[in-house]
Amino acid sequence: MDIVTVSSITEYDALAQCSIVTPGSSEVTSKGVVWSKNPNPTIDLSTKTEDNGSSSNFTTVVTGLESFTTYYIRAYATNSYGTAYGPELEFSTTYSGDATDLSATESANSYIVNDVYSVYKFRAVKGNSSEELFDPFSGSVVWESYGTTESIKSGDLIDNVLYHDGYIYFKLDEVGKEGNALIAVKDTKGEILWSWHIWFTDFDPEATAQTYP
Repeated sequence: MDIVTVSSITEYDALAQCSIVTPGSSEVTSKGVVWSKNPNPTIDLSTKTEDNGSSSNFTTVVTGLESFTTYYIRAYATNSYGTAYGPELEFSTTYSGDATDLSATESANSYIVNDVYSVYKFRAVKGNSSEELFDPFSGSVVWESYGTTESIKSGDLIDNVLYHDGYIYFKLDEVGKEGNALIAVKDTKGEILWSWHIWFTDFDPEATAQTYP
């Protein structure tokens, strides 16, 4: 059992194309997809669909989503033996609001964030180049750090990351924090294609004059 693809993702909905494979002879009585902001969603949630068709392949609409939000989704099928779930996929809804383009002047593999905007974006290309990535699908935070011995948990610096239309978007959890993070873009299989370093600091290299003897 598997969700083949999640496509046509917008700010508030998406399409999930599914294929249900049921071993044995027990008839499937219910099938569909279930999703949540938390991993491992189950059919106990209200955020699910139910397909009543006889085909093992079906497409279902996932609605009622929130903009710029990460969701976890998986297919399910129920028969007389119980409910089984397919592999979990992760996707993020899109964002159409304002965002500061860190790559407006040129693309880089490391970016400094030091102003008051809370949403940023940069071109999802290979570092200091214009070379595009093959089959990018989603963005995620690999790690975060304050640059000290102070412990930090996921989401303390970056609230969410998404890939959309050739750009990585990320949202700050709280403006004014300093630290470092690594953001990656993944393909549909969850494999990392490339990553970028983000430095949260009040240091402004454009305003810092250096003199040499």
